[in-house]
Amino acid sequence: MEFPSFTRGASIVVPVYIACALLSISVPGKSVAGYACDRRGKPLKYKLNGLYVMCIVVGCWALLSIELHVIQPEAIAESMWDALFVANLAGLVGSACMYVKGCNLSEDMKEPYSRCSTADSPDKPKASQKDYELLQARGFLGHFFGGQEFNPRIGPFDIKMYLYLVGATCLVLNFLSAAALQIKKDGSISAAMLLYVSMLG
Repeated sequence: MEFPSFTRGASIVVPVYIACALLSISVPGKSVAGYACDRRGKPLKYKLNGLYVMCIVVGCWALLSIELHVIQPEAIAESMWDALFVANLAGLVGSACMYVKGCNLSEDMKEPYSRCSTADSPDKPKASQKDYELLQARGFLGHFFGGQEFNPRIGPFDIKMYLYLVGATCLVLNFLSAAALQIKKDGSISAAMLLYVSMLG
């Protein structure tokens, strides 16, 4: 079995990740107050532009593959394992960065309690003795995969919402590329694949 190609996977994953990041910042959208609150009890603001960003990225993929023939529309599906390898590697690197960030938080910024402040309960939760005990018992893997902040942000950039956006965009691109690959191989698209793709809308 051939080991996944980092270069081939990165050529698919990196442009999508970067495009989603830049567009999520630059594309306008309605700003709304969310349910989760920051450490001061103020509802976090969210920019509702995810659907616009996803449509732009998918539209660019369609333009480059179907109209301009710069890339092959079935390339994502054909390089699925390569892209999966790079995406998982990126996730581990990102988790490591967030782990280091969490470890370097000042004591007043750490969140040992079991829930964050919310719009219906904006006061900062008070950590119980059990919360502290559970926090100490988590160990490295618990902190690494469970995180040390409820709503991590870098300035206005909401990391959790960005990951939702990237996941949704990659899902759509994978379905469309798989449909293109089936058409290339079989000359037509199956009813099952057509159902999958149609359900994306």
